[in-house]
Amino acid sequence: TQTPTLLAHYERAPGRDSQLYAFQESGAVDRAQGWLRAVSTLSRDNVSKDMQLADSLFAARDNKGLAELLNTTDWGPNDAVRLALLAYVARANGDENGARTEWRRALTLAGRDVGRLRPLAELASDWKWRAERLEAWDRLFDRMPNDPAILNELMAYHRAAGRTGDMVRVLDSYLSAHPAGAPQVAEFAYYSMLSGINVSRAYVNARQAYESAPADVNRRLVYAFALWQQKR
Repeated sequence: TQTPTLLAHYERAPGRDSQLYAFQESGAVDRAQGWLRAVSTLSRDNVSKDMQLADSLFAARDNKGLAELLNTTDWGPNDAVRLALLAYVARANGDENGARTEWRRALTLAGRDVGRLRPLAELASDWKWRAERLEAWDRLFDRMPNDPAILNELMAYHRAAGRTGDMVRVLDSYLSAHPAGAPQVAEFAYYSMLSGINVSRAYVNARQAYESAPADVNRRLVYAFALWQQKR
């Protein structure tokens, strides 16, 4: 391929502009293999030259050049994406501890900001990183609790780890955007009672869930559990 010649060209070229120009003029890099295409809010028209160059290096699978660029630049409001790419490079190089460290840094920097978290979730999805995608969505879900498929994935994710309190939190977020009669009310009441979180509210939810559908076996069991806890 032309890529080795291209890499030699840009490595000799001074400055980001020359490096980026070398990629653009060569036509050797398939943009469909870059990372920018996976992030819905970013494109080559609205990102810095450093980010465009990172996209080219990613597409060329030049992890060494990409790591050097990522470690010597600052992407301002998109810096969480830079850290996520460092996690990708680390994992590609077999450094799992380094990958997890960089990903945690990316999540910490993104905080609860939807605009910063969404690109992380999109990149993790594109890379087929299930755990990392769910970690990003776990934070996003507090602000965007609308997708029942994501709810089910998050519930399975936290259930497998035995994180009952997190299941309560995720269900609470989901129910905040859905009617009181949603089928998840009984599940919310059950896990609330198990974890001792908002128990009085859980008793009320269990009764309301049962009264709205008394023939439903799960709701009957949750209500019976609530009555047993109250020694009734």
